[in-house]
Amino acid sequence: TLKFYDERKLYQFFDKEGVYMTTEMYNPNQWVFTVSLHNGIVFGPMQCSRQNRDECELDGFVECFKILDKLIRDRI
Repeated sequence: TLKFYDERKLYQFFDKEGVYMTTEMYNPNQWVFTVSLHNGIVFGPMQCSRQNRDECELDGFVECFKILDKLIRDRI
């Protein structure tokens, strides 16, 4: 489902929730993503053996959803 959604909107959504993702290329076939929270906690970098940024971002956003889900459950 995520591959058909505009990723830029996901960055805005997670930014508003205090979950920030960055992607970085180490070499053309090695991308990493890092997820950090508004309180300074950092998860990553998490490596993806993906061919491009788009594929790595999809993995990263799935991880962002998992983290956000945990944050919501912990608040309840």
